[in-house]
Amino acid sequence: MKKLILLCMFLFSFSISTFADKEEIIITNHNKRNPSKEERAPMRIPLHVVYDTDTHIMEVTAPETIAAEVFVYNAAGTIVSYSPVLNSTLNIPDDPGTYTILIQSDSWYADGEIIF
Repeated sequence: MKKLILLCMFLFSFSISTFADKEEIIITNHNKRNPSKEERAPMRIPLHVVYDTDTHIMEVTAPETIAAEVFVYNAAGTIVSYSPVLNSTLNIPDDPGTYTILIQSDSWYADGEIIF
């Protein structure tokens, strides 16, 4: 019985590690209008950005009503990937380093970082 339990735990540990290839990127939202005026509550925009570490693909999802562009910059500040629409899939280079994600609209922008 102990061997069966150990075998189940061993197989379960492998199944958990197979789902660890995607990580969510923390995005910080900023308002372009009146940056000096303090808001009582932070701006909430339903953005979801996920980076797949195995395929080096970043998925950006949000409601279809939001119009924005997505830029990905490397540490030197050059654009390595771009999408004119918000709901998109972007390829990130295999080169290790820090990449900055900038999601830009007319009235707000959001940014985040990927480090690998």
